[in-house]
Amino acid sequence: MLTLRFPRAVGAIFASRVGQSSRTRVTTVYRSNYNPVLEHGIHLDTVIWGRTNFRPHSVIQGTSQAALFGEKYDYVALATKAFSNTRHSISELLRPVVGKGTTLISIQNGLDVEKPLQDAFPQNPVLSAICYVNCIVSDLVPSGPQTGI
Repeated sequence: MLTLRFPRAVGAIFASRVGQSSRTRVTTVYRSNYNPVLEHGIHLDTVIWGRTNFRPHSVIQGTSQAALFGEKYDYVALATKAFSNTRHSISELLRPVVGKGTTLISIQNGLDVEKPLQDAFPQNPVLSAICYVNCIVSDLVPSGPQTGI
């Protein structure tokens, strides 16, 4: 599974929960936090699961990096803020890693956020998730007072 752009709690929780299975290999895409995640994993402080550290199978800086290795994924989860002016570019970012059998999972805020994915990948299943988590990604937030997401 490829998890795209997981700089905050929702994506990190999703990746860590899926990654608990020995039958999954989770790849995460980080740009600004690439080195800390690569070196130390993702430190989570959650209400339900407590404090935990998750180490993805792979950490990459962009989908083009995964495409260099010819990687196509069974599942691609998108956990980003949904902004109307970026919907087209998100689809283009995903194109290198979406194959014929890839299921796309949209974990975004807003209404009809899965529509651009359906339009860009009409032959692929698209799932839309709604979630609420109370979690802090402790090593990726500024020091000082922290609030749960």
